[in-house]
Amino acid sequence: MEEATATTAVEDGAPVAVNLARRLPPELLSDVFLAVPSGASYKFRPIVPIRISSVCRYWRDIALNTGALWSTITFFDTPSFHIAELFLSRSPHRALDVVLFGGWNDGAWPMTKAADIVLPALPRWRTLTVDSRNRVQVFEVLSLIMHRCQLEPAMRPRLRDLTFVAVGTSMCAIAQVQPCMDMLKPDSLSFCGVLPHRAISFGRHARHLSLHCLTNGAGRPRMGHLQSILQSCTRLESLTLSHVLRSGGGWRPERVVLPALKEFTLRGGSSTCAACILRAVDAPSLHSFAIRTDIRVIVDPLQSFLERHGTSIRELRISKIYLDTADCFQALPNLDVFGLVGSSSVGTSLKGMVSYLTKPNAAPLRFSTIEIATTTISTGGIESLKTLVEQIPIRSLSVRAQSRYAESKIRRSDESWFRERVEVKAWVFRCEETDPRARCFEKFVPGVHSPYSLPSTAVT
Repeated sequence: MEEATATTAVEDGAPVAVNLARRLPPELLSDVFLAVPSGASYKFRPIVPIRISSVCRYWRDIALNTGALWSTITFFDTPSFHIAELFLSRSPHRALDVVLFGGWNDGAWPMTKAADIVLPALPRWRTLTVDSRNRVQVFEVLSLIMHRCQLEPAMRPRLRDLTFVAVGTSMCAIAQVQPCMDMLKPDSLSFCGVLPHRAISFGRHARHLSLHCLTNGAGRPRMGHLQSILQSCTRLESLTLSHVLRSGGGWRPERVVLPALKEFTLRGGSSTCAACILRAVDAPSLHSFAIRTDIRVIVDPLQSFLERHGTSIRELRISKIYLDTADCFQALPNLDVFGLVGSSSVGTSLKGMVSYLTKPNAAPLRFSTIEIATTTISTGGIESLKTLVEQIPIRSLSVRAQSRYAESKIRRSDESWFRERVEVKAWVFRCEETDPRARCFEKFVPGVHSPYSLPSTAVT
């Protein structure tokens, strides 16, 4: 972006060039630059470095002096270690998000060399993501980290999140993964690719657990394996299961009691496994529940789950509501936030909710907030949403869609209609997925099911 100028006039009539770029204060530009790489969620930072070029000197100076912009130290299939050193020098005293990925080809570059570069900044590590496909390399890296923490206890970071990608299921994986977890004591643990070994203990430190893209891959983990893991997570406050096992039996008729669980997200994967999880999980403190899967085939276990937790649930986000499944609202007397997420059939769900309100003896809908995050929404869906706003005591509304439903004049008119009646927190169209970790790239990489398994030819 080149420097933008505009021509104006002063009292004596002489033209003056005004630098429009400099009208934005540095603190505002810093916030803009930070918002671009992080998307809509503070939890995510890009896996590739940000390269800033062809901008005016004023903007460039602000970017270079915004330390948080350079706080993601990434090694991803590149021998250019000087880039990481440059990022470290531009983010002094900042908390760091460290991503250690080996090359896609064996022997491409030593991961231990990458670790050596960032180890001096170990106390500043906020998150650590480790590529675990090459166990020899990952064990060497974890050994280096643990050795440094043992030699200098004051160097041990206060990790917000520790992520292992494509962790194997054999016993040899335990040798370093468990000691590393015990040493670093992360607040949150994430496993992407396959299930961790059942011998790993999750109940000691982590309060948040995410299991992404679980497959029947190496070691062929079964649903009973997943059940054993969940039964050991008695201290969890939040749990995310994304693309859980698509096949495999062995789920025992036992309850999985999670007394401290407040947030639970279940997304994609096997309907059979999802039904087993819904029947088994008992979370008396559950506050927020999100489910994004084929709702119609798990109606009964979903209804049972909501009835068991209905008095505690305040937030429900679901991919689709049918007329015959809208009765679930009767089990949620204290619901405050209702969301429709992910589905392209939001209009059908909204229409079903409107029809539900006309049913005899239908329970009144009392939630105060509606959140919609979808791929598409139709004009009919917007009209159904207007009907809901008129019939339910809604206070706030958020609508985000990846495509536009009508021309801009109609969208502005609809937005004005809603703003006259409720607080509109978001009215955004043509938006993209805010967190790539919510996506599944299995269709691009045969045989691999992990949100981090990008094809080598992908443009990021």
